[in-house]
Amino acid sequence: LQVNALSSHSVLLTWSTVPYKALHGILHGYEVNITQERTGRTELFTQTAFVTSNLPNSYTATTLHPATPYHVSVAAMTNGGVGPPAIALVSTKEDVPSDMALDATVISDTSVNVTWKLISNGHLSQLALTYHPHTSNNSADERSISRHNLLHLARQRYVVIERLTPYHFYTIELSAATSKGSTSKRTAVFTAQLRADARSDIVRILGCRATSPTSVHVHWAIARPVSRMISHLRLQTSEWRNKTTASVHNMTLPATARATRLSRLTP
Repeated sequence: LQVNALSSHSVLLTWSTVPYKALHGILHGYEVNITQERTGRTELFTQTAFVTSNLPNSYTATTLHPATPYHVSVAAMTNGGVGPPAIALVSTKEDVPSDMALDATVISDTSVNVTWKLISNGHLSQLALTYHPHTSNNSADERSISRHNLLHLARQRYVVIERLTPYHFYTIELSAATSKGSTSKRTAVFTAQLRADARSDIVRILGCRATSPTSVHVHWAIARPVSRMISHLRLQTSEWRNKTTASVHNMTLPATARATRLSRLTP
């Protein structure tokens, strides 16, 4: 029995004909089995085929997993049953890493937790993370790009990036490579935690001044790094009576607005 890996998903099996004196019956064909196993785990994959005696003594197994060892066996079959198998071990060829997923979660205004998943499809020769802040023309200065080698964290599948600039968009890219090539995945994250206790860092009301018994002038400021990323503003006015909310009014304003006048209020 001879087995050769054709690609990352297929192997070729060839074998010699059983000598006539060893058949002990009429040869009907050959039973072929391909089994993937892992130490300490149950069987993951089995492929069985029957090659009739009038066909060449070969079989091509397909739809296999890349860079994976397989036990293969071929046994002659007569009217008396299946004979002892010839056994061999083969591994499929490596392939480009696949099924990559990348996610980034803000931990604080200066740090981000990056997690990833991928199928290596072979021995990883590279696992690298790069990140840089966005610029107005969506390009990156070479001096602003940070790189990290993550091969030692391949099993851990996460890393924390620290010392980032608050209130900035960052592009994060993960690239992985084997001997067959590389693949990459990108994501973006904004370094600000928009919690209730952090909103005062984004928008600050500078003052409210009554201009008449039924109107009030309000003006505010917005943190400069995020001002260009806002699509619109919402101003909410609540009227209180006897320590309870009597009415609530919402007003939508353009992103460039920094002041407005509230009218038709209760004197």
